[in-house]
Amino acid sequence: MSGAHDHPEIDRPASALEAAGFLERRDARAKIVAALALVLAAVLVKEERNRLLLLALPVLAFASLGKTPLPRVLARASVVLPFALLASVFLPFVSGSHVVFEWNLGPVRLHATEEGFARLVSVVARASLSAVALASLALSTDLSDLVRGLSGLGVPRVLAITMSFTLRYLSLLRDEARRLALARELRTFGWHPRLALRSMGHAAGTLFVRTFERAERVHAAMATRGFDGSIPSLSPPRFGLADLVLALVAAGLAVAIALVPI
Repeated sequence: MSGAHDHPEIDRPASALEAAGFLERRDARAKIVAALALVLAAVLVKEERNRLLLLALPVLAFASLGKTPLPRVLARASVVLPFALLASVFLPFVSGSHVVFEWNLGPVRLHATEEGFARLVSVVARASLSAVALASLALSTDLSDLVRGLSGLGVPRVLAITMSFTLRYLSLLRDEARRLALARELRTFGWHPRLALRSMGHAAGTLFVRTFERAERVHAAMATRGFDGSIPSLSPPRFGLADLVLALVAAGLAVAIALVPI
């Protein structure tokens, strides 16, 4: 069982750190503060086009500091666009007073307004900027470092430990589900929708039972080894001057763009 717990990101060699970008070498706490400051600025900034365009500059600069190419960061962040459009698709029809377009759909008449379209663009822009900042954080930070960073910023220890173990054993659950799927394919001949749905239900139940049993074994092993509620690290984080500058610059720009009158 212990052979499945390989985590190469815990002790990365110095050569790997040197090859990484500026953002990858920074402390997770600084990156979390910077990303959250940019997200809060995107949420709190006034509905002015100039402010949103101005906020896009530090967000794109933050994304460019990492080794991941900017097009890939934008592609990762684009997953929020369908949800943002779905959440704001009716805004042009419920706000404003000046009618721009009118659709007559039988008993229903829809009036789209300039103010409504402006709010739609604002919602999509805010969601996109927030997604770019968070995607930059996710692509430049290992999951274990991210959990330790959240814990270092005051996130409750129970929540941090739960996140850590969830991420640590997620690969084991994927392997277990893959073995169940392989066993189902080896024992079935042909594909029938009714049988497929039924087997999926049995597989989900079996996976839940095996997950519960594995959790009991892990808890017993942890209690045997004297687990005290903290996860030790072989590479403790170091908050240096560059990390402080990154956090302060991002927070300062976010506050200035969101609150300072233009």
